[in-house]
Amino acid sequence: MVDEQLKALLASETIKAMHGRDMTARAAEARTGIAATDFSRSRNCKVDRDTIDRLITILERLDTSVEVDLTVTPRPVVAKAQPALAPSRALVATAAGHNGSRSAPWAQIPPPSVPSSHPTRPMNLLLINPNTSAAMTHSMAEAARSVAAAGTRVTGRQPSFGPASIESHFDEVFGAAGVAEQMRLAQDEGFDAVVIACFGDPGLDAARELTTAPVIGIAEAAFHAASFVATGFSVVTTMTRTCITAERLVQRYGFERTCRGIHGTDIPVLALEEGGEELLARIEAAARQALLADRSGAIVLGCGGMASLCAALQQRLGVPVVDGVTAAVKMAEALVALGLKTEKRGDYAPPLPKPWLGWAAPLGVNLRK
Repeated sequence: MVDEQLKALLASETIKAMHGRDMTARAAEARTGIAATDFSRSRNCKVDRDTIDRLITILERLDTSVEVDLTVTPRPVVAKAQPALAPSRALVATAAGHNGSRSAPWAQIPPPSVPSSHPTRPMNLLLINPNTSAAMTHSMAEAARSVAAAGTRVTGRQPSFGPASIESHFDEVFGAAGVAEQMRLAQDEGFDAVVIACFGDPGLDAARELTTAPVIGIAEAAFHAASFVATGFSVVTTMTRTCITAERLVQRYGFERTCRGIHGTDIPVLALEEGGEELLARIEAAARQALLADRSGAIVLGCGGMASLCAALQQRLGVPVVDGVTAAVKMAEALVALGLKTEKRGDYAPPLPKPWLGWAAPLGVNLRK
């Protein structure tokens, strides 16, 4: 059986004969890069019976077949007849190509290469867990790696200070400061993108001031992803007291009409590290209630620590379940592939230099570097 490149080449010759175009063999070969398009076009064009017979004969000699549903139309009589198939070197070579003595020249024609406008080097992604739980950092980094492209390297880090979990406004302040600390420490490491792996997106704007790389918060990423697959979604999170944080993010990101409800389970964040069927069942029950009460079509998991539960919940619920960690990773990869960076002309410009005091003084050195 000949491959689609040969079929496309023969098809382009049929088109050439049909239209009487002055097409060189090089131009015909160039058309093999879109084999499916050329071949489907040749099947649906009107050509004369002699051209059809020649095409079928060549294909039969090469031990292949092709569906022919071409409409036969008489060709006008012209003073100087033109050959149905122009003698391009590709077709002239078929006589030598089918008898086994040597392969046809086009058998070695490689598919056309498409030059990439972006480097093929590995992408380096920094995942910052704003709390200080090393176990949760590891879990979220593993979730990120499970969906990352083959060339993406994920590095997970957490602050050197602050709470083990973020479940209050007080916790969030220190979580944001921890994000700023890790961004400053990583400034010279050349990360291509950053993911803030806490559903409150703490320190997101500060992180964007400190780098030109895209910085994605997992709440923002999850809201966008859910809106792609459902007209309305519900958020199922940990502590009920943190629902207000999610509500504010919904308003900030403009999802008031798409987010139909935010539901707390009163499961402590650190309890997610233990996992287990009982924990999964509680979250599943809350999600089912949310789907029914909100008439939603998708569930957004409102904590980065729930990342490992996403697949099981989606299987049980039968609706799209969005984990912000994995969604943020794929969006970060897309932004890097598109060559998009964080703007530096407006409020995401580097912070202004000024004196810093106390334990944070080193973080204020050379901020505009």
